[in-house]
Amino acid sequence: MKKGLLGIETSFRAIYDSKKPGATIGYLCEYDALPEIGHGCGHNMIGVMSSAAGIALSKVIDEIGGKIIVYGTQQKKQTEQKLYLQKKVYLMNLMLQCLFIQVM
Repeated sequence: MKKGLLGIETSFRAIYDSKKPGATIGYLCEYDALPEIGHGCGHNMIGVMSSAAGIALSKVIDEIGGKIIVYGTQQKKQTEQKLYLQKKVYLMNLMLQCLFIQVM
């Protein structure tokens, strides 16, 4: 696991590689809260569900082949950190991007 991608202190990237050919699947975990509202957008659940999806897939990917990459970052409306990571290639070249699991 690597922390602090592109100087974003709260970001991370975790990789699980089956070492067999197959799809590279990426999940984006967003986590933050809004001032005076708290977890109004469900990002507290989005982060947990995306992490859980990556963990669940890791239990079978050794059989089917491929790689899982889980990215984590705040999704502050002012800085759009996930777009910054995407522009800097971290979220590119994935065969499947599960970037957002909506809960609402």
